[in-house]
Amino acid sequence: MLVALDFETTGLEMWSPKHSVTSIAIAWGDVYIQSEYANTPENIDLILKHLHDTQHPVVVYNVGFELMVLKCKFPQYSLNILWDCMRLVQNYDNRPQIMSYGLKDAAKRILSEEDASWETEAHAYLAANKMKKSELSRLPPDILRRYNIGDAVATLKLTHLILDYFFGIGFDPRIDHVKYLSTAKEVVDSQIRGIRVDREGIKKYLEAIKEELAENEEEFKTTLQAEIGEVERIITEKEQARFKKKIVSHVPFNIDSNLHREILFTKVMGLPTLYTTPKGKPSLKKAHLKQFGEAAAKLDKRKNRQIIMAQLENLLELSEEDGRWHVSLKLAGTSTGRFAGGNQ
Repeated sequence: MLVALDFETTGLEMWSPKHSVTSIAIAWGDVYIQSEYANTPENIDLILKHLHDTQHPVVVYNVGFELMVLKCKFPQYSLNILWDCMRLVQNYDNRPQIMSYGLKDAAKRILSEEDASWETEAHAYLAANKMKKSELSRLPPDILRRYNIGDAVATLKLTHLILDYFFGIGFDPRIDHVKYLSTAKEVVDSQIRGIRVDREGIKKYLEAIKEELAENEEEFKTTLQAEIGEVERIITEKEQARFKKKIVSHVPFNIDSNLHREILFTKVMGLPTLYTTPKGKPSLKKAHLKQFGEAAAKLDKRKNRQIIMAQLENLLELSEEDGRWHVSLKLAGTSTGRFAGGNQ
């Protein structure tokens, strides 16, 4: 007997203590499909313990996520996950024009409109009661149950249909799945484990970059003090012209503003423009700054340092919770089924 399993969670980063499992739905059977739904920790645990003890073959839709939930939130249980329905769908229907391998789209293409309509009732209730789609937890219990079970039922129906087809034509998809699922486990383990980030070292490096940028700006402004004063006069007058009845305070020169740089180099300093943008404006790209001479050359490395600074700040933010960076690796999420890295 094959059992379809689907988790509902409060987030996707299941290694985080902030995110939790809200419910579980399972479906089993062939001609007559039965289902079960649990939304309390005790009942969720009972279902998983039963699947662990019996080792029933399990199918999920997107093994990468369901494995992550199990490994992060229920490490005491080892389920016999035999199939990833998303992988089966990709093998079964891999036409170039297919843009989505989401469960609902797959059910609509391969099964029927009716088999893909399990969300309709819930969305109609939310709309009728002027509630957002994110407020699913406020649905009446019976509607919420049907909504959550729909994923498991659709997964089971798709799996039966595709397996019947493959075995009927003499193709054994287990050859593909043995390799695929073993690789998926390694990928999920590495994603959960993550990469330790030297947060203190990054913070020191960030401070050094900020000091370097501040020194660069101070040197630039000191070298072109008179010219920058004229730029500030021009841009302040421009602002005053926009607000005729309001007294505009002095607008300081922004070293990273392309508008301020353009006024400085072309209007105030009168330097010739050798490289322009497609719209005919002076090009202020890093590679073209040299057209404005030695003064502009001092800005050459600012952009690179700012990009590094932004990436380091992102890395600190992403590792804030546990001091590790957890890369996102897609398993069956691309049209070709290949491995691909990306954000959550």
